[in-house]
Amino acid sequence: MTRGKAKRILTQGEINDLKGMQSEAREQLKMMGVGTGTPADSMDKSKLQGQIDRYDRLIDEGKAPKVRGTNKDALAAEAKFIRERVVPNMLTRDQIQPDRDYSQTCREQHRRP
Repeated sequence: MTRGKAKRILTQGEINDLKGMQSEAREQLKMMGVGTGTPADSMDKSKLQGQIDRYDRLIDEGKAPKVRGTNKDALAAEAKFIRERVVPNMLTRDQIQPDRDYSQTCREQHRRP
């Protein structure tokens, strides 16, 4: 099974950070006001609006797509294939590192005296 180029899906924390930066940019844009000003002010406004639009685009592109219909069926078939064929043939951690002692938990192994 082949897939297209994978896009990066943002975590909820990353989405919240982008929304926060977007709201800060909107507040700055509101503080600049509307109306008369120097050409440099209008350039700053357009730059801020560009940042706001960029944050919007990043949020939209970073959300996980809704899986429906045939896509859902294809993903279910792939999950079944992985469960049936790949997982049983995977090596266990004892086979990968036979000399390592797994009797202790990670916390016990790395505990400081």
